[in-house]
Amino acid sequence: MAATANLRARNYKINEAERFKIKMIAGKIIPAIATATAMVVGAVGLELLKLILVYMLYLKEKTSRSYEKFIYEFSLTTMVI
Repeated sequence: MAATANLRARNYKINEAERFKIKMIAGKIIPAIATATAMVVGAVGLELLKLILVYMLYLKEKTSRSYEKFIYEFSLTTMVI
């Protein structure tokens, strides 16, 4: 990883770094990527839950008005969380 980082630094004419410093920087990036991925998965999970609940509500009541009401109320609840 250090060799690749230093080759890229040479290519863009910026200062090269030592192996330890590169490992420290990479060590901070990986948890940030994992955190961002977890946040996206949580948001997708909420949307999937909303879709399932809307479908169940639609089957129960068979009206589009109940669908619109549910989406509005669930969106407000999601924004508060």
